[in-house]
Amino acid sequence: MSSQQIKSQRENAVIYHGEELCRQKFYELLDNFSLPRGVLPVDMVEFGYNQSTGFIWLKQENKKVHKFPLINKTAYYDTEVTAFIEKGRLRSITGVKGKEFCAWFRLGNMHIKDPSSGKIEVAIIGGLGTTYPISAFELQDDKDDDQKKRNQDDKKKRNGDDKNINEDDKDEDQKNRSENDEDDCQKIRNKDDKDDGQKNRN
Repeated sequence: MSSQQIKSQRENAVIYHGEELCRQKFYELLDNFSLPRGVLPVDMVEFGYNQSTGFIWLKQENKKVHKFPLINKTAYYDTEVTAFIEKGRLRSITGVKGKEFCAWFRLGNMHIKDPSSGKIEVAIIGGLGTTYPISAFELQDDKDDDQKKRNQDDKKKRNGDDKNINEDDKDEDQKNRSENDEDDCQKIRNKDDKDDGQKNRN
């Protein structure tokens, strides 16, 4: 079934070969459709995308079993994986099975209905499904980049707070210096007045 679909969609599709190029183009497509990059962790040798229909396919040399450690779930990927891609969604998936209670079930759809919820809905053929954290399907490198960005933002915020504190300290020092200068001037004026008074008495 997958091979027949691929054959019928090839004519108007953009096709890439080679693991590195396929991965790069597939990740770019997932980014454009607001899907996590680890949603289909396949070792690709061919990747195709028919923009007019939204049909995508991924070919790998060997079947693959992958475990998602964050949710403790295992998935099976055939040598050919296909789906239709939409904003935040992969539908009519073929070549992917999820393991539940020691049995394998074909995955049908993966859908992020509300990105702000941080959840992705995974449905198997037959209508059953559940939701998982989107982060479970993100690549470790992406998680590290996100954490690095958060750390940088926190550092900038702390530096901003420190700068404000330093500015306050500078303002306080300037104020104290101004007050001291004013006191010195007053002392000089008082001394001058005293000297003038002494001269007048003489």
